[in-house]
Amino acid sequence: LCERHHEDLTQWEFIWKLTSDPRFIDQVGTICTEYGSVSQMGQLQQFLDAPKPDEGKLLQILRDFPIWPHGWNNNNIYEYLKKFHRLNKSLPDDKKLSLCFSDIPFRWENMGQEEQEALLNFRDGLMASRIMNKFMALQENAPRKKILVVMNYRHAFGKIKNKNGDWTENTGTYLFRWLKGAAANVLINTCAIPKFGQGENDMVKAPINDGKWDAAFAVNQDRPVGFDFAGSPFGADKFDMFADKLDHYKYQDVFNGMVYLTPLADITTQAYIPGFYAEAARPEILRRMKVLGYSDADRQEYTEYMAYYEAHPEDPEFAPRHPYAGDFLAPIKKWLVYGGR
Repeated sequence: LCERHHEDLTQWEFIWKLTSDPRFIDQVGTICTEYGSVSQMGQLQQFLDAPKPDEGKLLQILRDFPIWPHGWNNNNIYEYLKKFHRLNKSLPDDKKLSLCFSDIPFRWENMGQEEQEALLNFRDGLMASRIMNKFMALQENAPRKKILVVMNYRHAFGKIKNKNGDWTENTGTYLFRWLKGAAANVLINTCAIPKFGQGENDMVKAPINDGKWDAAFAVNQDRPVGFDFAGSPFGADKFDMFADKLDHYKYQDVFNGMVYLTPLADITTQAYIPGFYAEAARPEILRRMKVLGYSDADRQEYTEYMAYYEAHPEDPEFAPRHPYAGDFLAPIKKWLVYGGR
């Protein structure tokens, strides 16, 4: 599954419905997430094995996620892991689900800036290797042999090459090449990235295909639907999710299919977990920032932010929000000339 924005609550409600479905429990049983380092599997298993969800342990797991020194305060995975724990406790041993973190091997206590940069250079290959090893182990000794992989954005792209003819460094590209027909990827309805700003993380977003896709779903009364890209007009459209870097492809070249869950206007995001920046956790976060080269001014600013975060939970910035509204939706509405939404 190609995850939307990391803060998106709506898509994780769908992922929860999917992984808690009896058919998933019977036929799949394993989920691998981009979230979380393979080095944290001991922490995760302790949390999952405990009689009740230990929210303190869970908060520490999210604080220890790799790459980001200030942790991972997105509410979606926090709530998902609590529900996953409760579901697993209700299942018999032969039906219990397995959840695997896939991100780079990583320990904050001995991680420096150079070490982190070296690991990040091989991040997608390392994530794919982790998933591939888990998949091969299932083929050998498990009754359920499938894995649901959840990767964000480009990490989920399929077997594609850049304009120079080189394979792209995406987790999905690695898996498609290695598994040779045994993998499929599905796009969750999202927005396009028609261009980048100053860097890859500075993204200019817009509705896919100038709003035509979302207009078509609106005419269909925004009913949830899933379909293969091959043989559909959606699949035949030029791929515009990654600026102009991959526009030599069509959507059916990059993804096998798509699920439309909800209109863009109804998508909800939230980056807030009560207690995440508790006072006792702040010194370690600031230490990590210093190790990774953040300036004293940046660290002071984050010190103030963490204190404000815990003292002002009522701030609208921390509430669930609808990021796609107003002018962003205008390209969709211009196609709806026959009384669409």
